[in-house]
Amino acid sequence: MIGAILLAAMLASLSRSDAAWGSERTTRIEEPALPIREQIVGTWRLESIYEEDTRGEEINQFGVAPTGLFMADRHGNFSFQIMSIDGRRYAAKGLSSTSMGTAGIVEAMHYFGTYAVHERNHKLTLHVEYCLFRSCDNTDRTAELKIHEDTLELISAVDTLPAGASYSRTVWKRVCCK
Repeated sequence: MIGAILLAAMLASLSRSDAAWGSERTTRIEEPALPIREQIVGTWRLESIYEEDTRGEEINQFGVAPTGLFMADRHGNFSFQIMSIDGRRYAAKGLSSTSMGTAGIVEAMHYFGTYAVHERNHKLTLHVEYCLFRSCDNTDRTAELKIHEDTLELISAVDTLPAGASYSRTVWKRVCCK
């Protein structure tokens, strides 16, 4: 009985001393991070794009303020679209359906297929089944993959993309469906 009273007094004293020092006891349980292959699932809207040509010079192959969507499902399927807002004007005038009539400027880039995430080295491989540019059909595109909360970043350095870029960095914001 005396032991129980002493224990209760010690606990009460500890509580008061914590309060006197102004410390707060908070318990925070952090959720374990999901694997990247689960984080990538959803619909992402293009936030920004930066590309360089083979000389390391910046190019704006999609014109000013392009738009786009990247969608990935849980089964490993994806769809990727980037479109020049200016390109619709060219298409309406009956110009080329894949370019805006100016060398190095592309109206749109669309492709779909399957994807694989390489968790250890944070790489994403897109197996392109079909693409707006037939030369990309049945090819693989690999990019460095970074995800932080609702932002997805893809960085790729390839020999040359069909539209002319040799380096591409796209930033996407999640718009739907984790």
